[in-house]
Formats: sequence, structure tokens, C-alpha cells
Amino acid sequence: MKNLNIGNKIAVVFGIVLVVATAITIVGLWQLDTVMKSNQELMATPLAKERLVSDWYRTIYGGSRRTIAIAKSSDSSLVAFFAADSAQGTREVEELMAKVQPLLTSPEEKQLVQEIALARTANNATRAAVGVARAANDHETATA
Repeated sequence: MKNLNIGNKIAVVFGIVLVVATAITIVGLWQLDTVMKSNQELMATPLAKERLVSDWYRTIYGGSRRTIAIAKSSDSSLVAFFAADSAQGTREVEELMAKVQPLLTSPEEKQLVQEIALARTANNATRAAVGVARAANDHETATA
């Protein structure tokens, strides 16, 4: 290094700085990629659970609105008209519940889903009673 002139010395030092900066950048990008993959893995389950529950809610809401429409309407043919939609909604909810079950992690979540299942059973019985009352043209019972 003593025999090099000042220009060559500056070029060697600049080259060393450039190599170190490149190495730091490569390590930084590698670590950023690792963090990104970890974040994706961390969020995959909660995001999937949230989307399934959102679909579940949408299906239940549509079914509830259908049942209310059947109960409030004076047209008894709505029971038959919405029968296929109601059956499809029931199947969708059962599929969604089956997909949500393995994603539950805490005891609170599991307890809440059990309570929802009990409420769903009661709701299905009420929906069936509304359908029977509406088909029999019993407007008072269907509305109640």
C-alpha cells in the first residue's frame, strides 16, 4: 500500500467500502425477505378465519332476511320459492362452520362457536316453524 500513489489508495479504499456496502445491502434484503415470509405465515390463519366468519355472517344475514320476508308477507308461496335458497344457505353455513373449527385456537373461540351452534339450532327450528305456519296461511303464528 506504501508504493501506491494517492489516487490508487483512494480507489482501493472506495472499492472496500463499496464491497462492504453491497454485502450489508444483500444481508438486509435477505433479512427483509425472511421477515416478510414470517409475517405472511403469521397472518395466514387469522386472515383465513376472518374471511370465513365474514362469509358465514353474510350467509346467516341473508337467511334471516329471507325468513323475515316470508313471515311478514301475505304470500304463502314464498316458502316454496325460497326453499332452495334456504337449503343452500344451510349447506353453506355447515361447510363454513366445518372450515372454521380447525382454525379456532383459544378456548374462548371454541366456546363462542358452541354457543353459536346452539343458537343456530334454535334459529333453524324457528325458521321451520315460520315456513310451516306460512304454508298453512297462519299469518299470526308466522309473524309471531
